[in-house]
Amino acid sequence: MSTTDPPTKITDEMMKAVASYTGPVTICEPGEAQGRPVRRKRTAQQKLAERASKWLYRHRFDQPQETKEQRKHRIRIERFERERREKIARRNRRILKARGL
Repeated sequence: MSTTDPPTKITDEMMKAVASYTGPVTICEPGEAQGRPVRRKRTAQQKLAERASKWLYRHRFDQPQETKEQRKHRIRIERFERERREKIARRNRRILKARGL
């Protein structure tokens, strides 16, 4: 329907119906007058994604689980560092003893 078409009874009734429509609040552009937001139904995929994000948020500070290899590596590094500290302590004791301190 363009503005140059002659008005017919159907188009007149349609224009009157659209003009007199007082249905639910529609979504407006930001900054414009806004009514209540239109509630949209969430899909199952959206619900699942929301549940997953909530679970991740609640468990964000949990310690990660170690695999067997990671645990072995951590123990090996700890043992190496402990032996290194003991070796330095023995060396320092010998130096202090030799100086008479």
